[in-house]
Amino acid sequence: MHNGSGNRRWQYSATSAAQGTLAERWRRTTEQWLNARAQYHQLSKSATTDVAALCNAAQRWHDLAIRRLALAQALEEAPN
Repeated sequence: MHNGSGNRRWQYSATSAAQGTLAERWRRTTEQWLNARAQYHQLSKSATTDVAALCNAAQRWHDLAIRRLALAQALEEAPN
């Protein structure tokens, strides 16, 4: 989506993804992913559907899933 909220979402995502240790980033991203999933499900079950909000929630959930995958791979490769 090409809107202001999308740009803010990417800025926040990039900033938060770069802060803290790998384990902290995993924990924070997982928490954000769970919240995004809950928000998406809440919006999808709503009696009146705000399509733009639903699309934004789905995109955020997807973005965080991709970040979680990258962090999981990095955690597996990290030396103990």
